[in-house]
Amino acid sequence: MKIRIATNEDGPRIGDGSMNTAMHPTPGGPVVVGLDNIGKLFGRNRRTIRRWIEHEDFPASCLPDGTWTTSHTLIDRWLLARMEDQWET
Repeated sequence: MKIRIATNEDGPRIGDGSMNTAMHPTPGGPVVVGLDNIGKLFGRNRRTIRRWIEHEDFPASCLPDGTWTTSHTLIDRWLLARMEDQWET
């Protein structure tokens, strides 16, 4: 499965399947859709991402259809907070 970065001209195409495999632009940065795609950003599998969501406050939202989403901006903030916590200890 390839991750495709959509440009502003592309925009998400609801109903054509692209929402499940692509990153879509939003005001807060590209949205990453699906646990597998989120995991690819870190070189981790979907189980690890679920564990991070449940136990490490990873910033992801579950849509009504069960699809998990996050954004690069939220991920950057999460990583920064984790680094700051490590520096303080």
